[in-house]
Amino acid sequence: MRGFWLASGRFFCLLVTLVTLAACGDGIRELINPPGASVQQLRADAAGPWRISLRLQNFSNVRTTFAAVDLTLSIGGVRAGALKRGTALAVEADSVELVQFEVMPGIESRALLASPLVQTSGIAYRLEGRLATSEPRGNYPLEHDSRLAPVPGRPGEFR
Repeated sequence: MRGFWLASGRFFCLLVTLVTLAACGDGIRELINPPGASVQQLRADAAGPWRISLRLQNFSNVRTTFAAVDLTLSIGGVRAGALKRGTALAVEADSVELVQFEVMPGIESRALLASPLVQTSGIAYRLEGRLATSEPRGNYPLEHDSRLAPVPGRPGEFR
């Protein structure tokens, strides 16, 4: 009788182990998080367009393909321009890609960025709008507030 209980106990332990392993699956779980965007660099031309390097950030653990960028850039509380583009840019998992934009800002935005105080201490900016992805499919609202600092020795350039 003792052998029966010993064999039953081993069988039960083996069964529990197999059930536990089966519940784990392959251990890989797709985490889809909303993407992000921020200004990497802004180069302001005194009379021409501003050149903006926009960071598209994939916070998911799977490759994400951006289908559209539709954002408004404000500098110091003043609307500077639109960052719009239909794209098919694939960004690897937990990674970043840069996208270039040109914006023709208004007089008020130019004056703000050219002020001596901003040239030494920087300025706040805001991105507002949406990012759309095609794989995995999603449409994500975005509001991002941050600050741009002047690049020493490079007038009109901010990061």
